[in-house]
Amino acid sequence: MTSFHCSGFGRDLVLNRILANDLQGVRLDWIKLFLLDELPASASGPIPDLHATEITRIKLDTDDFIARGNPCTIRRRNFLSRLFTGISREVSYWNGHVVGGCARFSTSLENLRLLDQTEIETLCARIGLRTPAAEPSPSSAKTGSLPATHNTWPSSSHH
Repeated sequence: MTSFHCSGFGRDLVLNRILANDLQGVRLDWIKLFLLDELPASASGPIPDLHATEITRIKLDTDDFIARGNPCTIRRRNFLSRLFTGISREVSYWNGHVVGGCARFSTSLENLRLLDQTEIETLCARIGLRTPAAEPSPSSAKTGSLPATHNTWPSSSHH
């Protein structure tokens, strides 16, 4: 839990690798980033607890976005405006151009959202992770219920 929760460098490195390799070309506003950690099993049972958070803001490195030649408009501010605001330029772009692999991205834990147990179980089912407690026994399975789908993404997609 310490590596991705305490180190923005490691979290950003994994995020950028996933965006460049597995989600290249996917709009950033269609992507959600979750950190799912397996906590050590407690003395009460052999099944480990899961802790999950959602990173609610992925930040675009605008300098890298510009350097890679992505479509954007750069407006230089005049001297007085720079003097009073400290901002020398304004960069505007369409959100549809901000896609996986277009530039570097970074994260912050300032606005993270903790997931409750129901959300964690739903997330695990959606990505194909199953815990022994979540597996229904054949005798208790409801008719018409769908089995959990297996994860078909490369392992780098769910670190």
